[in-house]
Amino acid sequence: LEEASSGEKKCADYLDLVA
Repeated sequence: LEEASSGEKKCADYLDLVA
């Protein structure tokens, strides 16, 4: 669960950088 949550946050950060 913790790993999945971290991955989701990283994905959101990546989208913010791209946007």
